[in-house]
Amino acid sequence: MAVQDNKNQNPLDMLYQIVNDLWAKDVRTAQKMNETLRTTSPVPQPVGAASVPTPAPARPAPQKAPAPPPFEEFWRRADERIDWTEVLLRTTPNDGITTAAQWTFLHERAERVLSGDLAAYAEVLQERNPLADLAPYAGHVTVSAPTPDQAQVRFAALENTVEPQRLLSGLALRCARDVLALLPVREVQVHGEHPDGTTMDVTYPYDSLRKAQFGYIDPVAYAEELGCTFGKAPEEPAEEA
Repeated sequence: MAVQDNKNQNPLDMLYQIVNDLWAKDVRTAQKMNETLRTTSPVPQPVGAASVPTPAPARPAPQKAPAPPPFEEFWRRADERIDWTEVLLRTTPNDGITTAAQWTFLHERAERVLSGDLAAYAEVLQERNPLADLAPYAGHVTVSAPTPDQAQVRFAALENTVEPQRLLSGLALRCARDVLALLPVREVQVHGEHPDGTTMDVTYPYDSLRKAQFGYIDPVAYAEELGCTFGKAPEEPAEEA
């Protein structure tokens, strides 16, 4: 057998062969190590913002409706009276309470309100809804202005532990105060009805309310002082069988 002559063999070929052998050996070793790690080590968690599970945002707890104020506090409080002359003269609020949008609405109607425009009265009543907070104590509340100097309110009191005449008187007083705070009328006529059939009719003049000390007023006595009348709603006739 002839002996192969390696004298003319390129040394780089041998280097390439050695490198290939080492690479293959390293690959086999790495594969064995990876297999061992897979069977003996926990699976590493990927790192990065995209791979980290984001917990679902907690839902806010449902907001409970605020409890209505005690009745004795309810009728003693009222809205701040609007000075329509100032609203007419100023284009921006300065009371720290009214928002710019609300002031703009009032400012745009101030001239008509001061002139006794009943359509402007209706627009202001609808927008401001001054008696919305009567809801805990009364329903079927309506407000109208038949003349520029007079407003009328009607309401039906809800069942309550407060004595009927006191409930009606307290609600009527609050109605008159809030309407007189919003509109430049001189008086407010109020008609109230109680679930037990008791009714109430009273007229509150602005001049009287302007001087009253509401922290000390008994609403029934005050209403009677103003000529209030209490009565009973007529019973509806029974339906024939």
